[in-house]
Amino acid sequence: MEKSLAIALPTCSNRNEDIRIGYILEALALQSSSDFYDSLELFIWDEGAVPITTDRWVQLALELLVRRGHKPIYMRRGPSRGVAVARRSLIDAIPAAHDRILFIDDDLIPAPDSLNALLAEASRLNTYGFLQGSKVELDASRTYYNDINSLTEESTDAILKPLYFGDAAFLLIKRDALRHVKWDIVTRFSEEGLPGEDVAMTLMIADREPCFGVPAAVGYHMSLAKPRWRWEVPSDILQFELLKEVVSAQTLERALPHLAKYVGLGRKSGDEDDVPLHSSGNGGFAP
Repeated sequence: MEKSLAIALPTCSNRNEDIRIGYILEALALQSSSDFYDSLELFIWDEGAVPITTDRWVQLALELLVRRGHKPIYMRRGPSRGVAVARRSLIDAIPAAHDRILFIDDDLIPAPDSLNALLAEASRLNTYGFLQGSKVELDASRTYYNDINSLTEESTDAILKPLYFGDAAFLLIKRDALRHVKWDIVTRFSEEGLPGEDVAMTLMIADREPCFGVPAAVGYHMSLAKPRWRWEVPSDILQFELLKEVVSAQTLERALPHLAKYVGLGRKSGDEDDVPLHSSGNGGFAP
């Protein structure tokens, strides 16, 4: 058993009312006991104009973590250079002794036994690049367009689901798999409101390692009144243009089926590896 589990938590709040990370810290403090780790080592990278430590709930949650034997490590940095740079900086800050890193976003509440569910599958698998938990939207009225996250519903399903895209909101990455990531491409996603760094990062990994979704590991997403980003067609086209030289056509087609349909990415019939594709989207694609 690894003594501690490394958790990478990037956060960036420009208004006091946008600070949500206190919920996440409390949920992590209240995780079920586990056979796979004895403590959590939380690496918190804060680039927001408003430090999260100004929030009283965050202060209480950090104290609760310490009292329960966990180790929060708070890093205050600025100005923000985008979440892609923050993720890479977090990876660099986590000691090499950690052979796996759990990324959790600052607005994703993990259910009580969700970490255990992820790690149980990780211990069972001989080889994997990343494992993703389910990301359930708490606001039922929120609509996503071109959503390539296929794990968006609550489930107790114990069957692993092959994935090509991994949502970094709730993602366990094997550290060795990060050798496949070309950070000069990933860190181009640095403009405010432009998502996609996790698409670039995880497709590079999934192109070379088997990756899976763990439906039983559930996290709940708290959307802000004013979304921090929008994922629309221009972002998808940018993904394609940046990744087409470093990720195979097969992986791009499986991860971005809606895009393949419109840009003619599909393989020629008769190719030796021409196999049926599974859908990696949630059925709500918009052209």
